[in-house]
Amino acid sequence: MDAPAAPARTTRVADLVFPLTISHRGGPDIYPENSWEAKEGSVASGFVPEFDLQLLADGRTLVSCHDATVDRTMTGIGSGHVSTKSVAEWTTARIRPAIPGGREGRPILWDEVLDRWGGRVVLVPELKDPAGATAFVDGIVRRGLEASVLAQTFDWTIAQQVAAAGIATMFLSHRSPAQPAEALTGAGIGFVGADLAGWTTAEVRALQAAGLRVVGFTVGTTAEATTPLALACDGLFSDDAWLTTHAVPVQSGDPFGDGVRPFGMGAPYRSPGVEVLDPPIRLAGRGLGWSQPTGVPTYARAPWAGVVERPVRVALRVHFGPSEDQADDAGFVLLRDAMERRFVEGPAEGQDALLVVVARDGRLEARRYVDGATGVVLGVPVTSPVPLVAPGAEGVVELSAVLTTTTVRLHAQGAGAAVDAVLDDAWSPGPAGLVLRWPGTRAPGFPGFLSDVSVVRLA
Repeated sequence: MDAPAAPARTTRVADLVFPLTISHRGGPDIYPENSWEAKEGSVASGFVPEFDLQLLADGRTLVSCHDATVDRTMTGIGSGHVSTKSVAEWTTARIRPAIPGGREGRPILWDEVLDRWGGRVVLVPELKDPAGATAFVDGIVRRGLEASVLAQTFDWTIAQQVAAAGIATMFLSHRSPAQPAEALTGAGIGFVGADLAGWTTAEVRALQAAGLRVVGFTVGTTAEATTPLALACDGLFSDDAWLTTHAVPVQSGDPFGDGVRPFGMGAPYRSPGVEVLDPPIRLAGRGLGWSQPTGVPTYARAPWAGVVERPVRVALRVHFGPSEDQADDAGFVLLRDAMERRFVEGPAEGQDALLVVVARDGRLEARRYVDGATGVVLGVPVTSPVPLVAPGAEGVVELSAVLTTTTVRLHAQGAGAAVDAVLDDAWSPGPAGLVLRWPGTRAPGFPGFLSDVSVVRLA
């Protein structure tokens, strides 16, 4: 079975496309957990949104929160159990950002979800609070939304209650078999949620043979999503569906709500290519770049770009952080065998590469690396008359490069200034992979990040 794909949006559980990707808690590695922003981002990308439902103090209002308390994820609401909070407190609270420096999220009332998306988006709520089961079922049945909701629970009694109401049901289990297949199908339950840490491939196959759909939980990396057990499932719950789904291999959401979509990449590393950063660097948004400044340029493979050959246009946006180092630069590398080797900014046996960078001060430069030799600057580096990003300021620079069979045409613009360069270069690394070169600002200040990368083959 292929890795989970991002299906087109569907409105009925019966029409779901498998293998299925469910955005667990809305994608807490990217968005504020269980926030409206998380669910909107998930739905906009074609993923099925998951909700964790609990009752507020009035005993009627269901809200989305994973933990029994608000302490870990919420601000502006004090501390304590969700069940002690009022509707007024809930609607004025906020949810902590997934990425430091990101925007806080807006908490969810389940009735709002049903009013907005009921019958228009398949919804996957988990009933965390047994006391809320009756209110949940009544709300779905009253609106006639049984066909577009897939409810999940670890509680066998509640699973039977929900299924008996005609609502598609997923029975969750850390170990198999929590209930035999005949008991599940006999109760009208068609889905099983399997903890990937406690199940085997054989157990998954046995339930599928009995006519049940098995969805594994929970993955957060491509490696976790592509194990034999994960691939045997009919779908997966993912903390970062943008990263783990092959159909959307480069998006990491829009955590800052500013229209910028940073791109998911391979494991980052530093030149000379011997040190893999640990913990892995996460993409962020306008308020923060890497988790910590590296002090040196950082590289990350972009396998989604495939084979890159001339003639081609590569474009991207460089978001520079508030650094005083005007020589700080970013760009990309076309590297032969990019998936098998790391780029080294210096002599390296067998390395064939072309490096293109733009600096804060407006310097445009391309360097060629050929089998064991140091980098050779193509032509004379060109610098704009005024900086593209002012010293100490944040700024966005648009960088593009058109590589024909004989030239490299570079263009960069930012802060009202622009710079162009045309460099003679008939050499090419041949079929190459794309490697992105990220800013490496030293502390204080965040390095910045790259977004909106595009690779277009020219006729």
